[in-house]
Amino acid sequence: MICPKCGFEQEERNDCIKCGVIFSKYYALQQRGRPSRAEAAEPEKVKTPRAEAVEPEKVKPPKVEAAEPVRTQTTVPPRAAEELYLDEPTQLQHQIKELNRRFAELEQERSEQNRWKGAVSLLEQRLHGSLKEIEGRLIALQRRVEESPPPPPMSEDLPALRNEIQQEMSAIQQKLAAMDIAPLLER
Repeated sequence: MICPKCGFEQEERNDCIKCGVIFSKYYALQQRGRPSRAEAAEPEKVKTPRAEAVEPEKVKPPKVEAAEPVRTQTTVPPRAAEELYLDEPTQLQHQIKELNRRFAELEQERSEQNRWKGAVSLLEQRLHGSLKEIEGRLIALQRRVEESPPPPPMSEDLPALRNEIQQEMSAIQQKLAAMDIAPLLER
């Protein structure tokens, strides 16, 4: 965006970074026909077709045909020029308020960032402590695995032992079936 007052090129904004003009007010003043500061300071001169400056009292009105509407140059009363200068402090106050608002937003964002940095730092410390604890446990488990005795070798006598255990179990079951357990239950 290019500032209509000073011509400074900048990003899309509501006001000019360089000269501080508020674009909406500037355009509104231009549409109402208010002069710029330089135009308001000088007495108005009317230019003739030969581009010579002539005092307003000496200008003869041009001949106008009936079909064309008469166009007259509007002059800005001195009061409007004073209002233009009176608007400048108001514009400055508006700009100061806007800058204060932006500054407060930046301060709030900065404090929010510092709060998040503190929270992240605390979480990093907790994570680091947890990782150290897990590392210690892993080292202890690795030592236990390395120091544990080897499993006993598998014996080929396993099927024979199984048969012997089954025979003993069936013998115990037969003895229990033959026993009279009624006197034991009465006690």
